Amino acid sequence: LYFMAYEQFKTDRTTTANPYGKIDQAMHGDQLLGTTHWAGQICYTDEDRFYAVYDRVIDYIVNNIRAGKVIGEDFFAVSLAQVDEAKYCRCKQCLTVVKEEGGVNSGPVIRWMNRMVEEVNATDDAYRALIYKCYAYHGSQPPCKTAPNENVHVTFAMNGTCANHALDTKDCNEKTSLYAITEEDIINNDNFAEWVRGWCALSDNILIWYYAIGCHVQNYTMLDIMYDDIMFFKECGVRGLFIEQESTALGMQHIMAQLAYEINWNPDMTRDEYSDALDAVLRRGYGDGWAYIREYIDGIWQKSQDIAGHCWNCWGFGSIDMRGQYDNAFLAEQFDTSVWLFEKAESMALNSRQQRNCELLSVHML
Repeated sequence: LYFMAYEQFKTDRTTTANPYGKIDQAMHGDQLLGTTHWAGQICYTDEDRFYAVYDRVIDYIVNNIRAGKVIGEDFFAVSLAQVDEAKYCRCKQCLTVVKEEGGVNSGPVIRWMNRMVEEVNATDDAYRALIYKCYAYHGSQPPCKTAPNENVHVTFAMNGTCANHALDTKDCNEKTSLYAITEEDIINNDNFAEWVRGWCALSDNILIWYYAIGCHVQNYTMLDIMYDDIMFFKECGVRGLFIEQESTALGMQHIMAQLAYEINWNPDMTRDEYSDALDAVLRRGYGDGWAYIREYIDGIWQKSQDIAGHCWNCWGFGSIDMRGQYDNAFLAEQFDTSVWLFEKAESMALNSRQQRNCELLSVHML
């Protein structure tokens, strides 16, 4: 899992890998919320539940201070993010709030978060420096009407986006369902883009949880759309980026992660500079034969996705032959060329790591 600091895009290169910031990403908050995964979301209008969580939050803060941590120096945040579950409370009170907030599940969540921050801060002025993290996730992605408190940081999870098209480009030709709202196919990447804009209009503390999870032996590539997506986030005023992907696999995730760092260090990067950065990263990863890898990426791998042209889930779901994600006839036609490109690249590797990278990617192709 890769995470970029919860602060605006920056230019210092203080680290070249895993650049964790001062504040870590929001995590599924079953500990303080007092629930468990798959048990459903808490009722966000229940008074007893609210004060039970309030007591746990106060204990959590006090215990961290007793352990020697200093707020603002090595203790920054409290995670109250929803559990990894799509079932929201449907009691009369919660549904009333949902209706008042425009019919969205994020309404009860944000109102509850704001109240928690206000009541905890009223306990001790020293607590005002803490931030409180939650999600726009699993059906709560559409923004509500109530703006988050300035101490509330909302991580917008891009779960369910199309991984074959960039956001806000009107390129998606299919729609999918939104968890916890409907099983009907009603959304695509343009909706996710609209929701990101909506959240950023409400708060300066919106973070993006970017999904690039190639959960398949035969990986896909998002190298061509990542630049557009990150530049879109920057344009909207997103504060930070958390990329969820495998760091090692048979695909290009480690290359993609490094390119994300490059953009973070150079937020004004042009598309040509992005292409040059890709070349440099490939050269470090695959050796002197990197151009053969680049030819495979652009001329065969990515082209096979473009020819098919379909929308597909960022998790990489698909049949054993990734039906719908690639033009398999084109891949078959290019098989001998692909083998030749990988053999050339591997023969020019400068060390065992680069050779291993060539071998792993060739397994994906085979």
